[in-house]
Amino acid sequence: MVATLTFSDIMSVELNDLAVRCDQDCLSFCLLGCFMAAFYYDFNLAHRFKELCECLLGLKVQFSAELGTRTKAQENPLSQLILVVERTDAANSFQSLSDGSTAQPKVCPLEDDNLLDFIRFVDVTAAADPKLSVPEQAFVLCSGELHRRSHPHDDLIDEQSLTYVTAVVRAVAGADKNKVKDDGASESVPKNAVSWPILTEALFKRGSYERRSLARTERAIRQLEEIAAQFSSPAPETEQRGMQHFFWSRMPSQWQIELSLARVLTKIGSTKSALDIYLRWQQWDEIINSYTSLGKRDLAEEVIRERIASGCATPELYCCLGDVTSDMAHYRTAWELSKHRSARAVRSLGYYAFRKDKNVKKAAECFEASLEINRFQVNLWFTLGCCYLQLHDFPQAERAFRYCVALEPDNFEAWNNLASAVIFSGRRAQSLALLKEATKWNFDSWRIWENILLVGMDEGSFGDVISAYHRLIDLRQKHIDSQVLGMLTKAVSENLPDSKNCGAARYRKDLLTLFGRVTATNPSDADTWRYYANLILDSNAEAGPVQFQRAVQYIQRSYQCRLRSATPDWEFNKTAREELLADLQAMAKLLISTGCVDNFTSDPEMKLFITSALSSLRMNINVYIARLKSAINKCVGNEPQEELAAVTKMLSDLNGTINAALNDLGDAT
Repeated sequence: MVATLTFSDIMSVELNDLAVRCDQDCLSFCLLGCFMAAFYYDFNLAHRFKELCECLLGLKVQFSAELGTRTKAQENPLSQLILVVERTDAANSFQSLSDGSTAQPKVCPLEDDNLLDFIRFVDVTAAADPKLSVPEQAFVLCSGELHRRSHPHDDLIDEQSLTYVTAVVRAVAGADKNKVKDDGASESVPKNAVSWPILTEALFKRGSYERRSLARTERAIRQLEEIAAQFSSPAPETEQRGMQHFFWSRMPSQWQIELSLARVLTKIGSTKSALDIYLRWQQWDEIINSYTSLGKRDLAEEVIRERIASGCATPELYCCLGDVTSDMAHYRTAWELSKHRSARAVRSLGYYAFRKDKNVKKAAECFEASLEINRFQVNLWFTLGCCYLQLHDFPQAERAFRYCVALEPDNFEAWNNLASAVIFSGRRAQSLALLKEATKWNFDSWRIWENILLVGMDEGSFGDVISAYHRLIDLRQKHIDSQVLGMLTKAVSENLPDSKNCGAARYRKDLLTLFGRVTATNPSDADTWRYYANLILDSNAEAGPVQFQRAVQYIQRSYQCRLRSATPDWEFNKTAREELLADLQAMAKLLISTGCVDNFTSDPEMKLFITSALSSLRMNINVYIARLKSAINKCVGNEPQEELAAVTKMLSDLNGTINAALNDLGDAT
């Protein structure tokens, strides 16, 4: 009877006794114990085994950085993540242990015109490939596996885990030494001891991690195909495949390699090729998903029903049957078959109620039941929050979105929706902080910046509003929100207190810069020009001739933009008529009533400018009066005629005042 080693056996070993031993069996046990402890998520025990391995091997591995390039055309080297091997015991017996180098699996190159197979470092000596024995290579891979399992999965952890794998592949394959074969192709020259199982494990993991570009994905496919084919290849001989190193590695089996290949093929859209592999290994869930992706729901249904008929009925199969047939009865069967313990079944019932029946309340109840079973469904927390938003249950929506961002902090949409739930509870300051957090994860979402604009304006955070407006212009080329610009102008002009109870006049310079960008990107908005002029003329502004000229020009542009955007019969539209009249009155007040003219008439250039502005104003008023008189003749009823007549008389009197001012300017000349 063959004895088997279980995880409980490993946990029962006194590790202090292992520390005094220094043989190959002890190292094998520590490597296996480290992996098994990590596999069962006992990371404290795994790290203790790792420390024992470090003590036995006399080395430590850690991350560092060196300047280098990743492409052939790259001229400026950048900091690159590398793995540094530090030896604590130079005379360690394992350093020279090779047990005889084995045959080497084929290491597939990138075959790309630009990308390098390995990073090319500026300082070759500082980043030299480490000299690693076979047990040391096994330890590096085991450390990488422990690092991957003990951290949440994200792109950064994948990149760090790939660094462990690359260190082994580079050390064995020899990135910088190549020889030319008879057919002209290049072949890597081994630099260190080679172990077939350990290098196979490293190449398999590299194929799983490399998804950053199409060239690396293609290399991953070729590499996975190559190491899968080696199982049926007659060469090399079995004794040359390093079976003595097998338990130092986590060498994948053939089905693991082929299924990893199928997943990569599915990722790039080669679903049919992946399906052939899934069929060969009878991966029913993947087969069903592949048939569904290919639009062959009838074949997917056939496979599911065959599995159910063969006595393999499970809640998951009934859920799949419900997916391909869109029949809610199968979800209910799955829910009952699981004895109300299938998170997927009740989740599917919720989605059916949400999408088909439009019963949001029922969907929320099903989602809650699913999350009670499995609380780590990030997307479901998000959907549940959206349901509660539709139901106007904002405290529950806040709870759902907080769970979502706790599980997935980079979900910017969840942060944005969380802010929406919070603001409906009346906590504007907290909502603004949540929206800012959302921008950390997606700086290019104009909807988030628009929410910051509105919430910041409501909260009185004028600095955030101005920054958000600038970002909206960056993202959308132009953005107009006249109401926000008007409120900002009022706050700055009247020095209203902001959210920190400080005067808003301190934002005047920033607001002027913003108005410059807004009018440059969208010069046809009349209200923007009017607010721009008001800001220049506020009590905090420096009343100089340049500011006066700019204010006059901006009001003129406001009138021209408003006139161009008005309907052909604007004189009959009271709103359009009053807006145009307000611009004319503002111009007259600026040129005549404010007394600014008396301060600038001593300057001949300013006097000429004022004369020209008054003449232009008089011409615009005359046109306005002519349109009103025409409207009076066309109006039916005394009330509209009296209203238009009163405006006409007021403008006629204003015209007389302008003529008098022009005469005074002429006499002064």
